[in-house]
Amino acid sequence: MHQLPMEFRGVDPEGRTLIGCCVPYDEVSFLTPNPRGERVLRGAFTKSTAQRADKIFLFRGHDHAHPVGRAVALSDEADGLYGTFQIRKSTLGDETLRDLEEGYLPAMSVGFRPVQVRRGRDGETEVVEGQLKEVSLLSIGAYEGAKVLALREAYDVMHTPTVDLDLSPVVPGWAYR
Repeated sequence: MHQLPMEFRGVDPEGRTLIGCCVPYDEVSFLTPNPRGERVLRGAFTKSTAQRADKIFLFRGHDHAHPVGRAVALSDEADGLYGTFQIRKSTLGDETLRDLEEGYLPAMSVGFRPVQVRRGRDGETEVVEGQLKEVSLLSIGAYEGAKVLALREAYDVMHTPTVDLDLSPVVPGWAYR
């Protein structure tokens, strides 16, 4: 018998968790005020996320009047800032989950205040340090690499429709035990 090594890391009984790349590092976006583009450098939000990680809300389309979730973890990786967000239990949260599942909100975007910027060699704006204010879900983002990577929801047994199964033998006269 073969054994498959496994590691148990925990259960998310509530579900409603979204994981995504909030902003990729070293990718140039041209959907910015500078016609030569904008690039966020690695570590631009390290200080900000260390100070405010539990205060970063998730919105839809930068609509600051209606948060749909909150960051539960922010991780500064080599290729970008990654976030794990808990989607709130509300009508808007439920609608957001449906839109995520159906692919209407595949992109992510960050709202931030530039602290230190400089000009890159091609004239693009390079964000050296920024104060992260919020993260938003969008249909189309400024950075191709800023995207939703995973969505995890709890399986609702109480509200799942039942299915009638025909358990009669496939071959007449056979009995299955």
